[in-house]
Amino acid sequence: MTADGWSADTVFSKATALTALSILANGYEPEDELGSAAQAALEWLAEQRDDRGRLGLHTGARWPLDHAIATYALCEGQRLMPTEARERAAR
Repeated sequence: MTADGWSADTVFSKATALTALSILANGYEPEDELGSAAQAALEWLAEQRDDRGRLGLHTGARWPLDHAIATYALCEGQRLMPTEARERAAR
């Protein structure tokens, strides 16, 4: 982690969420190659939640934004490609 609170996981969470949102916005189905990539990205994001449900947690001032982006991606994923695990993660 750097002095400003950033870590590789922080960057990966934000990049993963934004990538998944881009794929979902283009209408790919879960069976498509990119759709399955979005599924994998959303599953990874869901696994990043801590015990209190926070995503993208770091010591920097922008962690609420990272959390919001990741949560939005999970909610969009649940809306377009619903799963039980994603529903729990999006809450």
